[in-house]
Parts: sequence; structure tokens; C-alpha cells
Amino acid sequence: MYDSETGKFKEIKIIGKYEYLGGLEGTDLIKGKIYYRVEPKDEFRIVDESKEDYLYLPDYFENVENRYRNINMDNKIIFYELKGDQLCKKKRLKYGE
Repeated sequence: MYDSETGKFKEIKIIGKYEYLGGLEGTDLIKGKIYYRVEPKDEFRIVDESKEDYLYLPDYFENVENRYRNINMDNKIIFYELKGDQLCKKKRLKYGE
């Protein structure tokens, strides 16, 4: 990750993958894109398009690490999400949407 204060890249631990749901103005985020959440664990820090980490409210993101994707024979994409020990259907899209 790039640190603009030092002008150098630094290593930082990734602690999750999150999809940006949209709704924030003036950010370097793209709706629907997956971003990395980085340490520390007590802060919700996302590495955005600027390649730097910033604090964001978690309300604008969805954890995608437990999401599964499956393409049916009828060209439909079904997203599944693991909730506890059950696999739940999340949404269904026509392939290519």
C-alpha cells in the first residue's frame, strides 16, 4: 500500500474483502467493486482507488468473503452467502448483467 506521507510503499495486513455498495460522495470508490480491508482490526480501513487506506463507515460495504457464485445451465448467476452453517441464496442475475 502507498503511504503519501513518506512517498513509499508499505506492507500492511489484509483482514477482509468488501464490496462497496455506494452512497458516499467525494470518495475514490467505485460502486460494486471489491476492496480490501486492512489492519488495525478495531478500525474499518479500506484501500481505495488511490491505493491508500482510509477510514470508512462499514454501513456502505458488504463482506464478500462468505459469498459464493454459481452459474446455472440457464445462464443465471446465483450468489450464495454463508449464514452460520446454512447456505442462503442472496440474489439472482442474468449472465452478463
